[in-house]
Formats: sequence, structure tokens, C-alpha cells
Amino acid sequence: MSHPRLRWTTARWLCAALLWLGWTSPGAPADEPILPDTPLSVEACVAIALERNDLLAQAEAGVQSSRGSYWQSYSNLLPNVSASAGWGRSYPAREIAVFDGDRLIGFQASPYDGSLSLRASQTLLSLPAIQGTRRARRSLHASEHDLVATREEIEVTARQQFFTLLAARKLAEVEVRAVELAGEQLRRAETLYRLGSVARSDVLQAQVNLAEAEQIALNRRNAVDLERGRLAMVMGLDPRTSVRIDTTLSVPAGPLAGPLDEWITQAIGQRADLQAARLRVEASQLAVSAAKLARLPSVGLDYTWRRSSSSDDAWLSNPLVLQTNWSVGIGASIQLFDGLGMEGRVQSAKGDARLRREQFERLEKEVALEVRDAYLSAANEWENLQAAETSVALNRENLRLQQALYESGAGTLLEWDNARLDLRRAEVSLIQAEINLLLAHVRFRKAVGD
Repeated sequence: MSHPRLRWTTARWLCAALLWLGWTSPGAPADEPILPDTPLSVEACVAIALERNDLLAQAEAGVQSSRGSYWQSYSNLLPNVSASAGWGRSYPAREIAVFDGDRLIGFQASPYDGSLSLRASQTLLSLPAIQGTRRARRSLHASEHDLVATREEIEVTARQQFFTLLAARKLAEVEVRAVELAGEQLRRAETLYRLGSVARSDVLQAQVNLAEAEQIALNRRNAVDLERGRLAMVMGLDPRTSVRIDTTLSVPAGPLAGPLDEWITQAIGQRADLQAARLRVEASQLAVSAAKLARLPSVGLDYTWRRSSSSDDAWLSNPLVLQTNWSVGIGASIQLFDGLGMEGRVQSAKGDARLRREQFERLEKEVALEVRDAYLSAANEWENLQAAETSVALNRENLRLQQALYESGAGTLLEWDNARLDLRRAEVSLIQAEINLLLAHVRFRKAVGD
């Protein structure tokens, strides 16, 4: 019979092991956010993505690194202060002379020696250091704009994936309705066959149509699961997370307002990536200036204080064995020749400045083209939406007519089925037109920097 204490210890270890296995099971990560019970709107998905997407963390790390470089640039302008202390013992002991003013008192054996020193220096004038600080400030601001651009990119990606999932959901609903219509078609064909109004081939064809509709509906449902996992990834969640979204589809009430040129001007003035590129051009120009100004002299101030002693009984406190001195100096330094290193740095800085300028000008043109493309795409998708709505209405009426003709014996099953397929294609085109219009507006907002 086992001891009660042993049984209790075993039970505790078993509970701990079960808890550990539960916490480390291959389910969703422990830091997964608790999603609300209600379906998520597009704004809610964007908010979660901006909080958890790893690209944002990388951009924030870039800002932190640039801020460190900016602070470091001040090391050539702010005072530099250093202190040191030392203590030692020598064998055999040294004989040191002890003075009282100018009068020799005697000699003293001392194996010990120690010192304290303090040194401070201050740059009074260094034009390269000033330009370097200004350059670091521009680089920091550029990194901050990169962070804004990354946030905008994450927001755009989350919106696009949300609408892609919404499109998959809506298309799956279309296929479900298509299955219902195919089932109704089969039931009608079977009824008419029993009444002797149609041939057996109509029933067989209706069964084939239903099977094809069910297969297409299954593929659409699988596409929904795939797009849901992609949205979870964009939101920084485990792709197995079941993300429920609001399926309310609301499209813009009209086309974009305002002339294209005004939108292009707005984009050039406020796009975060353009602002970052412009700041990097300024930083590279300041680097050229700093490299050139390195030929000029720099002026600095230096102060040193030192106290030393050689006494084993009153270290650094006996005035008879203390030596204290200090010095203050001001001077200028200039680099006369460094083996063409200075000229190389100037040329390198000029090359980098030219590269940054060319990149900025190209990006400016790309932004104008992106705004133009997004503007025209939104206008085109609006026209497609109007045509798709008209097509759905006409095909729905045609389906009703073909069904009535078939049931009255004036039409064929093929004509009825073609009308069903035409309505399905029209509804698919309508959903794609609605989603394409929403995606066009998302791309347009990104293009203009909203």
C-alpha cells in the first residue's frame, strides 16, 4: 500500500504535467487576442493588423536606430567629461622628498602612490559636426515617415484582404443560390416527367446540372477558408484562427469627385514615402557639405585637473605629499593631408546624393502615375458596376420567363438552364464589380496618401 504523502506528491506532479501540456498544445498562441463574438468590421480588422503585424515592429526598430544615430551625432558638439583614479604599490619602497613650501623637510619611504584626474573638453566650432547633426535629424524624420508609410501599407493590405474574403463569401452565397435553383429545376423536371410532359433525358440533365452546381459551391467554400486564413495572417494572428467578418457590402454612392491634377498635387505633397525620400535627399546633401567642410579647422577647449600622492598613511589628504595641477587650453586643428581620404569621402557623398535625388525624382513620377491609374480604375469600375446591376436585373427576368415557358411546354430545359447559368454569371460579375470598386477606392486612398 502506497504512502498517502507519496500519492499526494504524484498527483501534484501529474496535474502540473497536464497543465503544461495544455498550455503548450499546438493550438492558437497564448498571446492571441480575444476576438469579439460579433463579426469584425473592416475597421476592426485594420486596427488589429496595425497592432500585431510584424512589419510595423521592423519599421519601429528602424526609427529607434535612427534616433540613436541622431543622439550619437551630438557627441561632437556637447561636452565630453572623463575621470580616472589609480592606486599602486612598489617594492622596494621609494624614498620621496617632503617639502614645506620651498623648504626640504626630509625624506619619507612610501611604497604607495595614487592619483585622481578629471578631464573635460568642449568643441567650440566644428562645421562638419554641425552638418552631421543636421543630417542625422533628417534621417530620423525620414525613418518616422517610413513608419507612417508602413502603417499605411499594412492598412491597405488588411483592407484588400478583408474585401477579398468578403468577395469569396458573397460568391459562395451565389453558388448556394445556384444549387437551390438547380434543385428546383430537378424537382420541376421530375414532376413534369411523371406527368408525361417531358422526356427522361430532361431529368438526367437536371441531375447533372445539380451535381455541377454542388461541386462549384464546394470549391467556393474552400476558397472562403483559404482567404480567411490569409486575413488572419495579415492581422498578425494564427492562420487557423476563425475570423468572422461583417458581410454587409456597401459600395461608394458615386464616382470620385475632383479633377485628376488636384489629386496628383495632393499626393506629391503628403505621401509619406515621398516625404521620406525628400528628407533623405536633404540628408545626403548635408553629407556632401560636411565632407567639404572637413577641410576647415575646428576649435576646441580642454580642461584637465589632476591630484597625485605618494603616501601610505594619508593617501590624497596629506598636503605635504600632495601634488595638484590643472590646465586649461584652447586650440584649433586642421587636417592638412590624409592620403586623398578626404577627397574620396567628398566624391562618395556626392555620388550618394545624386543617387538619392534620382530615386526621389523617379518615385515622384511613379506616384503621379499611381494616382492616375487608381483614379481611372475607380471610374472604370463604377461604370462596370452600373452595367453589372443592369445585367443582373435582365437575367433574373429572363430566368423567370424561361422557367414559365418550360413549365408550359413552350420551352426546353436547355433554355431554362442557360438562363440559370446566365443569371449566375451576372451575379458573379456584379459581386466582382462591387469588390473591384471597393479595392479601387482603397488603392486610390493609398495613392493620394489619405
